[in-house]
Amino acid sequence: MEYKLSDNADNFLQKKKKKDKKVYDRLLKKIGTIVKNPYSFEFLTSDGKWRKARVGDYRILFSVSYKLNEDNNPILNEPYCYIVLIEKRAKSYKIFNRKINN
Repeated sequence: MEYKLSDNADNFLQKKKKKDKKVYDRLLKKIGTIVKNPYSFEFLTSDGKWRKARVGDYRILFSVSYKLNEDNNPILNEPYCYIVLIEKRAKSYKIFNRKINN
């Protein structure tokens, strides 16, 4: 399965890569685990779309989406993980709520 990062998640990873390589490596390892089996992670929202993964004090918030064909219909055998946010736990849920409610 493939994954895509939001601009926010990508920027966070790039900063961690420069400032804290150990945390960066742990986050990448967890992303690899998410990609292998995204359905094993706990739901974040009751609608069943968003999930969360824990990496120490950090949270990775993501959903499983499907690629779309030319008619904008999902291609069910081509899922991917969309990682919307990587952030410290204390800030992650507030930022996430602002992002999905706008």
